[in-house]
Amino acid sequence: QFSVEEVIKRSIGGGAVVSPCFFPGFARKWPAITKWSGKDEDDDGRETLKGMMRHDSVDVIVPVEISQESRGYGSSLWERVEMPFGIFLQAFISETIPWSDPSQKKIGYMAQYDLLSHSPSLSSDIPTTMLHPPSLMNLISGRNLWIGPEKTYTPIHRDPYQNLFVQIVGSKRIHLFPPSAKSFLYLNKNHQTNTSTIPSEEYLLQHNHRVDRKEEDREEFPLLDKAISIEQATHAILNPGDALFI
Repeated sequence: QFSVEEVIKRSIGGGAVVSPCFFPGFARKWPAITKWSGKDEDDDGRETLKGMMRHDSVDVIVPVEISQESRGYGSSLWERVEMPFGIFLQAFISETIPWSDPSQKKIGYMAQYDLLSHSPSLSSDIPTTMLHPPSLMNLISGRNLWIGPEKTYTPIHRDPYQNLFVQIVGSKRIHLFPPSAKSFLYLNKNHQTNTSTIPSEEYLLQHNHRVDRKEEDREEFPLLDKAISIEQATHAILNPGDALFI
């Protein structure tokens, strides 16, 4: 059993670290947990994130990744655009801005953006001394937000830095593989060599749920079963307040 603080100290100090580490309820008392969420009672309880519509946030220009459902930035139809944060929430989260052609509906994902530095009111909902002693906060090099609707997908990848990932609203499933699985994950060879070419989470879920994969899926990624079968390979489901150190 390790605390978040112990894990960070060990990782910085070069000591033995048990990673990944899951911390259920780590942020359950953060004001953002209750303030940011907003349910639409007229739309079957749809999450709107209306609590994030603040006077100092709605006009901030943010990057938004546009893609098909359950496809990420490796997709040929992926593109990145910029728009005001308030428009992003209305178009892709609450969907109060309708699509002119519903058959062309896409996923919009604000990924890895430091919105908090542009919105003091949102930043105040995240404790500035979430770690103890507070001096550990000096080890954090940045704070980013990821916001997306259901069926948002990020391809398997490895970041060059360590992460303390905290879920604020909704839930997220993260698949985790040890370094020994690298040769089985179909990484890009020419660009973004830290990212897998596996286009969808469906390939992973079919194995995890013990459903026989389609024959064509096996032919396309025949080594994937080896990666998923490694003992350390796992996945975590994070709910509001949960944290994962990677």
